[in-house]
Amino acid sequence: MKILRDIISNLPVQSVSGNLDIPVDRIVTDSRIARLGDLFIAVRGTKFDGHSFIPEVIRQRVNAVVCESIPENVSGEITWIKVPDTSSAPGLL
Repeated sequence: MKILRDIISNLPVQSVSGNLDIPVDRIVTDSRIARLGDLFIAVRGTKFDGHSFIPEVIRQRVNAVVCESIPENVSGEITWIKVPDTSSAPGLL
């Protein structure tokens, strides 16, 4: 298990909402397998936009979300990390 602050140290972070000193079990880009303890990266792809699955991963109680825009009325239980381009984020972690 790693700490979120350490995991995202190579990302070009634009803003953060929440606690960076939390544990992360896994890094996932597939909302179907996201669960409590995970860092979900909302990747914009050619067929799917991971941002559209953010409500689903919130219900699955992930610890943190990397996204290109932080939604309004965000859950205070989740740490939000805004980056300019989520498609490059998995390779930087």
